[in-house]
This record gives sequence, structure tokens and C-alpha cells, in this order.
Amino acid sequence: MLSVNEENSSALRLYLSAGFRDNGLRRMGPKGPQKILQYPLPGAAGVIHARTSREEEWR
Repeated sequence: MLSVNEENSSALRLYLSAGFRDNGLRRMGPKGPQKILQYPLPGAAGVIHARTSREEEWR
């Protein structure tokens, strides 16, 4: 899992081409909104290992 600034389209393209997936998770980072990208692991198909609610995100 990693985060990339939403405005950094070059990095986003690189990570997506390397197999990372954008499942729609977002977080506010120090330089603006971040996309949380996830890399699928063998045997973990369909599992999202990140908190998705706003309440849990900021704890």
C-alpha cells in the first residue's frame, strides 16, 4: 500500500502500470489529497486491508 498525491499524474501512471490498484480510498496528506493505492497479493483476491470510514481514518 502506498499513497500518491492526486496531482502527481506521472507517479500515478507509473504505480498503476506496475500493478498497484486504485480502489477509491483517499486521505488528506501534508501536500493535499492523496490516493491510497494497493498492490494485490497472491491469495488475497478481493480483500481490502485499509480502513474506509472517516472516523477510523483519522485515529
